Amino acid sequence: MFISGKQLKEILKKSNKIDNNNNDNFILFNLDLNTTHKQYRIYLEKDGIYFPQVNLKISYDLIKKYSKKEELLYLITSEELKPLVFFENKSYRILSTVPPSLEIDGIRMHTTNVDKEINQKIELLKIKRGYKVLDTCCGFGYTAIAAAKKGAKVITIEIDPFIIKLAKLNPYSKELFTNKNITLIIGDTSKILKNIEDFFDVIIHDPPRLSPKTGNLYSNELYITFYKLLKPKGILFHYVGNVGKKYRNKDLLHTISKRLTDIGFKVKKDNNLQSILAYKSYFWF
Repeated sequence: MFISGKQLKEILKKSNKIDNNNNDNFILFNLDLNTTHKQYRIYLEKDGIYFPQVNLKISYDLIKKYSKKEELLYLITSEELKPLVFFENKSYRILSTVPPSLEIDGIRMHTTNVDKEINQKIELLKIKRGYKVLDTCCGFGYTAIAAAKKGAKVITIEIDPFIIKLAKLNPYSKELFTNKNITLIIGDTSKILKNIEDFFDVIIHDPPRLSPKTGNLYSNELYITFYKLLKPKGILFHYVGNVGKKYRNKDLLHTISKRLTDIGFKVKKDNNLQSILAYKSYFWF
């Protein structure tokens, strides 16, 4: 079960109004990330809140501390209320969007409206049954899962094994590990693609924002590989974002569009999704 910092803040407000002579002080919350419509009862006691589902009591002092981070998600166990914050060479935070989103070193991997973002992408690409899809930056697997639900066969790649470990905590990522239409590969996209002999109807490239550490995910060498792996009339969806545009007057969408055009793609910019749609209209020579 999970609870958000925002929910904890609501509990704290309600606790200030409890009647200590009343044994039925409780609040109802969904604690399964809205995977069901179930409402769970949390009791507000004199010295803290009580989760009867796991026999856990938490002090109001701790609730007050955790409620200051409204966007954060907390795991409820029989032993503790655990903030989903981790440090494994990088800092990782799981945020309380629905479905949950990931933040790495302070950079959010999704907008606050994750479902809308994923659905817009899938509908734009018109993915359908029988398609072969390559998803290069798996994360929590939402894009791969959405494509597989349309009937596509999906290969998805994630370089960071710790992200996959976190995905196993997330009920919304379950199909990443159970859907037979999804093949998950852990490793470096650039190296893995050299050994893939399949061809794809759609390639979805949704990398972290451009930085010295992610430059290989924006390289011409990788874009040429994408071109080779696409079927004729295949589509590359490339999320770019607007990093640098506001402060350094750099238009990354324009720069990458030109580079893809030079390789042979027919390019269309989508400013709403801060992305590029690149079409392959003929074989690469």
